[in-house]
Amino acid sequence: LDIFNYAGFLETIAFKHDCLFGQGLEFRVARDALLPMIPFVSFGILGIIYMVAGRNLHLPYVWNVIAGIWMGLFVSISAIALQLFPMEQMPNGKFFLKTNAGVEGYSDEWFVAVPISLASVVLYVCSFATYIAHAVWQ
Repeated sequence: LDIFNYAGFLETIAFKHDCLFGQGLEFRVARDALLPMIPFVSFGILGIIYMVAGRNLHLPYVWNVIAGIWMGLFVSISAIALQLFPMEQMPNGKFFLKTNAGVEGYSDEWFVAVPISLASVVLYVCSFATYIAHAVWQ
């Protein structure tokens, strides 16, 4: 049953993230930031298949499905986008990330990954909140 989740699927096909993304924090954050784009990519592929078949996807239904997926996963997507900010203070006074325990908060490595995380927050959290506000307004 592991093949039906993301990590299990990649393990089954022997895909190693480090080979494609590298080992740095910024690459792990970028990899995680790309995961919520899967529904858009899936519908893009489906749209191409429909176009080849001479049909069109009904866009209001597509947006409804994507909004339903994001509504159900909003907390998880927000946690992915905000993963660089929850920290825990160690007895020596240094802060370390809760999601990546080996990374010190406010270090050079952390500052390199912050723009990716902030872009994820704007793209996923703020845009979805704006989309919902727009839907409620109309």
